[in-house]
Amino acid sequence: MTSGRPTADPASRAQQATLADNLRRLWLPTVSVAAVVAAVAAMARGWSGVAGALAGALLVLASFTLSHLVLTAAARLPPELTFVIALGLYVAKVLALALCFVVLERLGFLGDPLHRVAMGSSVIVCTLAWTFAEVRRTVMARIPTYDLHRPMS
Repeated sequence: MTSGRPTADPASRAQQATLADNLRRLWLPTVSVAAVVAAVAAMARGWSGVAGALAGALLVLASFTLSHLVLTAAARLPPELTFVIALGLYVAKVLALALCFVVLERLGFLGDPLHRVAMGSSVIVCTLAWTFAEVRRTVMARIPTYDLHRPMS
């Protein structure tokens, strides 16, 4: 008798565990750097600096986490389609980021509640932290470059 819920096969659970581990390895350095930026912003600009730094970090984390999830799912597709998805995602993220800053500016949040320099600094530093973590994760991954089980022709 079944419980009515679909059970995930072991391969699917392993992929989910790997995805969670990858995200943890990317989030940890980014959040750590964001905390340092927020502390520096707090000393330099007070609560406005902290709010700006944390808002910038949240933008980076949301953007890059979305990219990681979408491109991980797209990796199972043909390379041509994966490229189209990646390019479309990039364009959509750039437009969404621009729209986000326009909305924040029009609502009057940039300046007093969200310090501009703290937010910009946080975006830059968190982007670099995520990128370095991604490069390190990729370099340290044990990805076979050829198939040993394929017969030689």
